[in-house]
Amino acid sequence: MGNLKKHFDVIVIGSGFGGSVMTCRLAEKGYKVCLLERGKRYGFGEFPRRVDEVKNKVPWDPANNKFGYIEMRYYPGSDAGSVNSAGLGGGSLIYANVLYKVPSDFFQGWPGGVNRELLDPFYDKAMDMLEGAQYPINDPYYSDNPKAHLMKKAFDKLENDEDSLRPAKFWYPPTAVRFKGDFPGHQTLNNQGVIQSSCNKCGECDVGCNIHAKNTTDLNYLARATNEDLLGAGCSAAEIRTHAWVQTIKQLDNKQFEVSYCNPENQDEITVLTADKVIVSAGSIGSSGLLLQMKKNGHLPHISDKLGHYWSGNGDLEGTVILPEPNGHPSLG
Repeated sequence: MGNLKKHFDVIVIGSGFGGSVMTCRLAEKGYKVCLLERGKRYGFGEFPRRVDEVKNKVPWDPANNKFGYIEMRYYPGSDAGSVNSAGLGGGSLIYANVLYKVPSDFFQGWPGGVNRELLDPFYDKAMDMLEGAQYPINDPYYSDNPKAHLMKKAFDKLENDEDSLRPAKFWYPPTAVRFKGDFPGHQTLNNQGVIQSSCNKCGECDVGCNIHAKNTTDLNYLARATNEDLLGAGCSAAEIRTHAWVQTIKQLDNKQFEVSYCNPENQDEITVLTADKVIVSAGSIGSSGLLLQMKKNGHLPHISDKLGHYWSGNGDLEGTVILPEPNGHPSLG
């Protein structure tokens, strides 16, 4: 462990939808930011696909010397499990790309003032950064999608619930997928100057997009955060450190924070940084677990005893549709 501890205004832990946004916006405001991500950066073609690779290069399980990008957790005594991601871009690497704005009536019962009208400007800003686009069902190439048409057929057979707050309707929501291009796989620059390909309908969105047609946060928010030309005068590019698995967060006597991390593949390799502020954005499970451990170890003793209570899963629900005619293909529709 070296004696020289580099200091930052802010250290951000995690690089998904929380950490990437914070890193980008803080860098835009002129703060000196360091982002720590436990996983690696995935370039073109680096997500494993071969059978001989999948066993060891997909799972994140350091205890068994596996340093991939998908972490699965199961909890004794609970019927809940979780799927998390390790890699620059966090959960954006493996989510299903849907950019759905929560309807106004879903905010009933929320604290006063928190509503769709309040969030709309921020929804729009996120949609712009993620370059959300509706699935181009009328494009000749993309319209040849049996699964999309079977979904519409299944919807048409459903009975509308008259007691529902809103009449049911079928639509293709915006997705964080790049459809721009003259042909499938056509490479162009996104709004942050990063090369991406147009979608080739490979259907591998949830296991890492090897052609970078998926608008993951490393290709937009973090690309912007590390580009001084985009940030503007007086701003410094954020520093991104991958293979940086945070072990401790301590508050020092001078009110600053000390953060130590190791290389997951060589855990004797410890680095220590300091910062005025620390933002823990490692997902609801990763953040809660890290903070609970810091409270237990006495490093952050003033954390509320309520941390970890009232946790709930996300809003995704799995639905199964069975159509007797025709016999659909599980991947193609």
